[in-house]
Amino acid sequence: MEQEKYFEEYPYIEDQGSWIWIIFVISLFLLLFILIGITFSLFNNTIHGEKTPLYDFVFNYSDVNGHGNGINIENANEMSDEIGKRLTGSANTFEFNVSGNTHNIMSKYIIALEENESSTIPSSDIKIYLSSVQGNIENPITQEIPICSELENIEIDGKTYKKLYTVSLPNSVSTFSQDYILRMWIREGATDFYGKTYSLKVNVLAEGIGD
Repeated sequence: MEQEKYFEEYPYIEDQGSWIWIIFVISLFLLLFILIGITFSLFNNTIHGEKTPLYDFVFNYSDVNGHGNGINIENANEMSDEIGKRLTGSANTFEFNVSGNTHNIMSKYIIALEENESSTIPSSDIKIYLSSVQGNIENPITQEIPICSELENIEIDGKTYKKLYTVSLPNSVSTFSQDYILRMWIREGATDFYGKTYSLKVNVLAEGIGD
């Protein structure tokens, strides 16, 4: 009876108590939503994280003659394959290295040639010889030495390349490094090369198999 009499005299006290309960319940729900949001955010970042590249490829070469990633023929004579395969020196060869990390994802890279549009010697008169290098030992990539014009054309991002060599890297290979030497000469029997030049760029194009 005394409590009822007290609230009759001071009714605002009862109203204030109701508002306190309402504010408490709303605050509880807000705190619950915040905790759920933080938990989901942490879970999402832990499971998915940031996307990791499927592969990292590095194409290294020394620009000794100022031709960049390329090789150039000028004031040269035609020669046999036996002589061409033994060419030495920075003026006659292009040495490079391909290395990287596949992150245990099956991937591949293509060694592709890009002909310089200013070349005046027909590509049908150009021989290309690629060797892999292990220490001081060279191993020819193919037994037959291809003529540049006979290489397969591939188009990537609107540019046309000549596909010279493709390397597939299985899942078991996580890191790799391979040295190469490229030689180029005018084929034996060619006649249309006097006072003319030929140059091309070497490119390494990488991709994940199935991409």
